[in-house]
Amino acid sequence: MSSYNQRFLKDAITGVVEEMAEPVEVQQTEPHIQCMVCQFVGNEMRFVKQAEREPRTVTVVSSVY
Repeated sequence: MSSYNQRFLKDAITGVVEEMAEPVEVQQTEPHIQCMVCQFVGNEMRFVKQAEREPRTVTVVSSVY
């Protein structure tokens, strides 16, 4: 998987792209992971630290209709 960085300049009022640079490949030192729930992409340590801050709790669900 490769990531690219592309710079561009847009007019703040009209939204028209005024300048656009060629895409440049970004060298990644470690793989990135994508959350299948929220689609966030980040390195593995970011996910680990978030899990340590907000551990998931067991939720009891009543199946009464």
